[in-house]
Amino acid sequence: MNNLAEQEGTSENKIGFVSMPDNNSRCKIIPSILPQIKSWAKRRELDAVVWTDLPSNFKEKTKLEFNEDNVVKYLRGLKGQALRIAEAYVRKTPKQIVTNVRRTLRQEFGW
Repeated sequence: MNNLAEQEGTSENKIGFVSMPDNNSRCKIIPSILPQIKSWAKRRELDAVVWTDLPSNFKEKTKLEFNEDNVVKYLRGLKGQALRIAEAYVRKTPKQIVTNVRRTLRQEFGW
């Protein structure tokens, strides 16, 4: 969890987790998602899952609703170093994390 907190520039208490062997977990932003995460981990025979437990700031930063089209629109507006940083961030996401946004970014940008 420390590595993820450091990578995300946040504190460890803002990292969500599920530990399957001891049924321990932390999820502050959307606690109702824990049963789905546990079920997902069980199906994949994972011992633990960790994630950044942070609220989205996309709308605050962009004035746009968070959806696939608006993420692409935002990223197409980035240039130079800002675009390289965004790409690196997306590419750091483990390959097994497949969301609608991730699928769209793969189609649109090859990330």
